[in-house]
Amino acid sequence: MTATNATRRRADARRAGREAPPTRKAVTEVCDGLAPVLRRRGMIRSGYSYGTFKENLLEF
Repeated sequence: MTATNATRRRADARRAGREAPPTRKAVTEVCDGLAPVLRRRGMIRSGYSYGTFKENLLEF
């Protein structure tokens, strides 16, 4: 699907009174901007302390 088709689908959805599903680009833009802010505030971690997945889950 080209960008033009995706843009047209979103515009059609808005006119029909429903929200179109988010695009990969939109999700990426939000995550790229949000994650650094949350990391600075200490709300998400920047690395893992333990060697196993289970140990890292139990840290929470």
